[in-house]
Amino acid sequence: PWAGKISVRSQQLELQEDKTTASERGSRIHDIMEHIHTAEDVEEVLEKLFHAGQTDREETRLLKEKIVAIVNHPLIKPWFEKGIKAKNECGMYDAMGRFFRADRVILHEDTAVVMDYKTGTPHPSHTVQISNYASIIEKMGYTDVKKYLVYLDYNKVELV
Repeated sequence: PWAGKISVRSQQLELQEDKTTASERGSRIHDIMEHIHTAEDVEEVLEKLFHAGQTDREETRLLKEKIVAIVNHPLIKPWFEKGIKAKNECGMYDAMGRFFRADRVILHEDTAVVMDYKTGTPHPSHTVQISNYASIIEKMGYTDVKKYLVYLDYNKVELV
């Protein structure tokens, strides 16, 4: 008597789909941010994605809105200006030979800036992760290391 009238679906499956979607979204926005060095790059990078068929107009508009807000956030805007020497997806090794990759590193005189982009909600492990990156950079001789956690979903930037 139930056939065709109801369907049963595992809540676990739905949770897994949500995690996958969040993970894919996080990976996608990281891939986009990898190509953005200055605020002026946003439009060009997103247009290339659109013309390559990787986004539609609505997604392009939403991404542009989100990314422009981030690169113009008062705490980090100076680090997205022309002339800043930034390394996106900056690989580094610690003293034990372990490899790490920060999303964005700027080295300027005796100051270093390290940024890590996050999707989803803030978590204490994010602070641990970026502090590890900063520790590696400090061992390179930089005395002033600024650490920024950039929460892309919330247009929130934390100076750690």
